[in-house]
Amino acid sequence: MNKIIIGCANFGMQYGISKKNKITHEDIQDIANEAILNNIRTLDTAVDYHGSHTAIELNSTFNNFNIITKVRSLNVANLCEKNLLVKINSGFSVERVRTVLLHDEDFYKSKEGQSVYKKLQVLKKNGNIDKIGVSVYDFKNAKRICDNFEIDIVQIPFNPFNQQFTYSNINELRNNNSHLFLHARSILLQGVLATNSQNIIRYKYENIFKKWDQFLNSQGKTGLQYCVEYTKNNFIDNKIFGIRSKAQLKMLIEEEKAEKNNFEIFECSVPKKLYDPRFWPK
Repeated sequence: MNKIIIGCANFGMQYGISKKNKITHEDIQDIANEAILNNIRTLDTAVDYHGSHTAIELNSTFNNFNIITKVRSLNVANLCEKNLLVKINSGFSVERVRTVLLHDEDFYKSKEGQSVYKKLQVLKKNGNIDKIGVSVYDFKNAKRICDNFEIDIVQIPFNPFNQQFTYSNINELRNNNSHLFLHARSILLQGVLATNSQNIIRYKYENIFKKWDQFLNSQGKTGLQYCVEYTKNNFIDNKIFGIRSKAQLKMLIEEEKAEKNNFEIFECSVPKKLYDPRFWPK
């Protein structure tokens, strides 16, 4: 099965630095058809991605896809297991979500967050879901979580500007769980690493992006090509790409199939306020 997972944030809302409109039902159908042709069978979404669950439900081509969704623990802390399951599957006519991730890496620091984790464990034990995971920004938090909680999947930011998750660090995550699945996300850093178009982030960090553009020119590669190559290793299990069109998906599939060659690491001191979108201007 293809390693690509389709990120569905754009299915139901404006997303990313460009704040482009959500995509149309026709675009979603084209993406679904292209995914089927290329043996892509997993969607990544979140309860917070307003309308994306419904957009998936309305497209019957997605009926046999695996669905990963995410919940913020504070938003569901007061729900019992039954109502939490309803929330997880909101927008769907039947229980379709089999993998649930906590959308906040700090969940373990609060009683509410730990309570939600325990409820997810109950749902897993009862067969309502198959896997529990967490989406993280920071290696230290990921390590604490993997050392202290039974986690099946960790979604990590993985791109040339954010090099926290080195081979040795990832081995540390797997010390107590050799069956841990790692999903790479933020591979294109919400698209800013794959475009030359001016935006507030490129403008604010002009000197770093000048080095980035010069580096890509020296490699004879586009930002998209380099970032996809950066994920080609033996410790990333799956790769999440936010998709807006069939053409974009086809391009990613071609880059994923291409051989990795003459690869050099981009070396530059990148501040956290750049590589972590939580610090970007709203």
